[in-house]
Amino acid sequence: MGNKKDTLITVTVDTENINNGNIDECVTFSDDRNDTPQKPGKPGDYVSTVDKDKNVTWVGVSVNGTDTVSISTVNRKKSGGGAEIMKHADNSSKGDGKVEAKIKDKHVTGEELYDLTFQINGDVTYPVDPKLKMSSEG
Repeated sequence: MGNKKDTLITVTVDTENINNGNIDECVTFSDDRNDTPQKPGKPGDYVSTVDKDKNVTWVGVSVNGTDTVSISTVNRKKSGGGAEIMKHADNSSKGDGKVEAKIKDKHVTGEELYDLTFQINGDVTYPVDPKLKMSSEG
């Protein structure tokens, strides 16, 4: 068994160029695990690894440096959500621009599909839809 740990997922946004027609091209996901960084233009393909009974936190950053990116909500997809890995299906920001979720205390196989929304400078909200999977050590 390896060392189980919390997971930090960073949502990096090109805040100067994003609009409702190019969201996927302006958002990339990465985490503090050994997961392969997401290929540009494909946030729906990004899968982040989590450990059972630990936390996962999403934070937003701007590639442009001057804008703020706040994560608003993280919700399990209502239909076709796949495996149920998060203990809480609906998670909203506590006002600090981050969203944290607790992972279930049992091993779950498969991927969980979820919707994440974020705001730029507290204004327009954008949706993306990446995935979670539990580590095999779980």
